[in-house]
Amino acid sequence: MKYRTLGRTGLRVSEIGLGGYMFAPIFADHACRKLDYLPEQLVDEIFETSLALGVNYVDTAYKYGFGESERMIGQALANRPDAECIIATKIGAYDEIEKHRDPDFLLRGIDKARELLQVDTIDIMQIHEADVVAWWWDDLNSAKGEVVGALEEARNRGWVRFIGITSTYATPLIPLVETGIFDLILMAETYDLLWRHANRGLLQTCERHNVGVVVGTPFHQGVLSVRHDEWLESPPPDLTPDCRRRQLARLYRLLDEIDIPLAELGIRWLLNDPRIHCVVPGPRNPHEAELNARVSGLGPLDDHILRELDEIGAMEELEHAERKYPR
Repeated sequence: MKYRTLGRTGLRVSEIGLGGYMFAPIFADHACRKLDYLPEQLVDEIFETSLALGVNYVDTAYKYGFGESERMIGQALANRPDAECIIATKIGAYDEIEKHRDPDFLLRGIDKARELLQVDTIDIMQIHEADVVAWWWDDLNSAKGEVVGALEEARNRGWVRFIGITSTYATPLIPLVETGIFDLILMAETYDLLWRHANRGLLQTCERHNVGVVVGTPFHQGVLSVRHDEWLESPPPDLTPDCRRRQLARLYRLLDEIDIPLAELGIRWLLNDPRIHCVVPGPRNPHEAELNARVSGLGPLDDHILRELDEIGAMEELEHAERKYPR
């Protein structure tokens, strides 16, 4: 396993992290598969495999099973008291919108996360789906809203070390990063083999502010994990625009030429970008966890593969690059 510095946090994080969404998913994935909670013993085995291969960054959220993912991760950590892990979780995605604007409720939520994770201090606390203006912000451009005060109070109490933001949209995060308040971002479904809209300003802004960058869902919620040739004719919703199917067809032709599994290719492409500090897939079994972790040691892709992938990314049509925002 190789390690990178997570921006201005100074934390040394494994290039491959461990995502906790698949432990307790609450939706079907973008490939339209219904997902069930994992047995706790299986989660423990995933942890064992990941830690043995050098993974030290673990990402979860209250939303993942409404605390169940946090609880299972906390138990897996308690089973390994000598493990040195960097734990990142999130507040938000509550049923009642007004809870996102209640500092006391947010602080209770952070305290509950400490209890579930069985830690005194959470390394990284993030605002879940920070682009949702109705939840969090009076003014997106200044990050004016009660949540920042609650996070700063939690940090003052020693409950969290660093604060960050997450989103499945890239553009709304740019003004939030520009405020200088946040130490890192986690971006999901915004930077991968086909979707590149994070490279239209967000990554450049993070680099300028030395903000850590973590990529979640590198396989676009299952769309880019394994090959599905039938999708060229009957695609899932995320691939219905013609430009997406053209991208996919060209990507599959490249796979035929290079004999690299699709998931491995996606992670290696991300790791080729020095602005990316950690890639966080969500394995559902120890075998997937091992495959993900071992990608770190495979080295960079050949230049001709990178050139072809850049051309495939450039096929993305601006109108399909990002959904409408803010939400």
